[in-house]
Amino acid sequence: MPSLSEKREKKREEREKKREEEIAAAKEVENKRYVALQAQLTFLFESGNILPPCPSSSDESDQEGDENDKSDKESEGDEEWATKITEFVTAFA
Repeated sequence: MPSLSEKREKKREEREKKREEEIAAAKEVENKRYVALQAQLTFLFESGNILPPCPSSSDESDQEGDENDKSDKESEGDEEWATKITEFVTAFA
């Protein structure tokens, strides 16, 4: 017949094993969420449905003569946004 300390040790080992299994299951669920998020962001990025960030200043108003400058700024903003999304998505890969 096992002693009291052996019973306690066995219960402690069972609790540790159960806790490790719970942690592993939680990590698996979290990884699946990130994979799904990555897939969604990749799809949006590749389909072009991600909008660039809104301008933070009001000095980018529509003025005559700087039509080309504005499109250049938008292009740079698109590239910066795409870079940020790509970094975010690859961080969870």
